[in-house]
This record gives sequence, C-alpha cells and structure tokens, in this order.
Amino acid sequence: STVVEDLTDANLALLREVAPTVTDPELRARLADVIWTAKRDHKLAEIAVDSYLASAEELFDPEHWSRCADRLERAMRLALSLGRNAAPFSSVIDRIQDLVRRLDGEDPLFLSCRLMELLLECDRGDVALCRALAGKAAARAEQRTEWAIARTYWELRARWDTRDGDQDSARESALRAAETYV
Repeated sequence: STVVEDLTDANLALLREVAPTVTDPELRARLADVIWTAKRDHKLAEIAVDSYLASAEELFDPEHWSRCADRLERAMRLALSLGRNAAPFSSVIDRIQDLVRRLDGEDPLFLSCRLMELLLECDRGDVALCRALAGKAAARAEQRTEWAIARTYWELRARWDTRDGDQDSARESALRAAETYV
C-alpha cells in the first residue's frame, strides 16, 4: 500500500536510516517527508525542506513551472510546521524571494505569480519589489495580448498594493485586471 499509515515501525526505521543518504533530492525529500508525516521527526523534516528546495531548483523551468512551484510550496508548508522562527522557514522564504528576483517579472506564465502568492500567504517578501514585478509581468502579458495572464498579475499586484496600504494603487490595479475582460 502507498498509505503512510500502513508502514510498520520497522519500515519507518529503515526509511529514517536510508533517507539522509539518498542522493536524488526528489526521492530524499519524499522519504524524509514520509518520516515527518508518520513520526514528526524534526531532523527529517529539515532534510525534507532542504531536499524539496534542491528538487525545485532542478525542476526550475518558467514554461513548465508547476512542478517547481509544488516543491517550493511543500517546502514552505513543512517549514511552517517547524515554526516561523526556525531556520528552515527563513531558508524557504529567501529561496522564493531569490527566484522572484531571478525571474524579474519576465517569465512567460505563472511561476512568479505562484511564488509571490506564497510570500503573501506567509506575510513575507519585499513588498516594493513584488508590487513592481507583478505590474511588470502584467504589462508584458498585455503587450503579448495574453489577457488571462495579465489579469492574474494585475489581481496579484492589487493584493501587494493592499498589503502596502496603497488603496489607490490597489483600485487602479483591480481596474486594470477588469479591463483585461474587454
């Protein structure tokens, strides 16, 4: 069975021993995650977070973005379970912020959007940078007449504007999002 609850203590002990030695970050992340889920082993949770970050880096592709984003989201959720003041949480936020900077609002689809949504969810991230990059991505999508992408980024920009306390800009961004329907 593939249900974690079906694993015996002996199975879990073997996985706990093997997981840190696995060289493939995806497999190491999954094994360590199983131990965390079953036994709440903090050391293995930290290994899982680091491994999901490594896997996300290997899967980084702005055109096929969802697998990378999924690994970053799982790393973030695991890190949150270890605490906002713990080192893994800071590592995840730093990595997400670095990827947002690297993409610079120029990715063709939704990776920047998903990453900035994760930052918003955690109430983290450089607000000025994210506002600017969401607006840049929206404007680029409009130039390419990719209205659904533009709308998504304008809506995201409105959320960052709101977080920054700039209601006038939030209203303008929301109007720009609505105009994509026209």
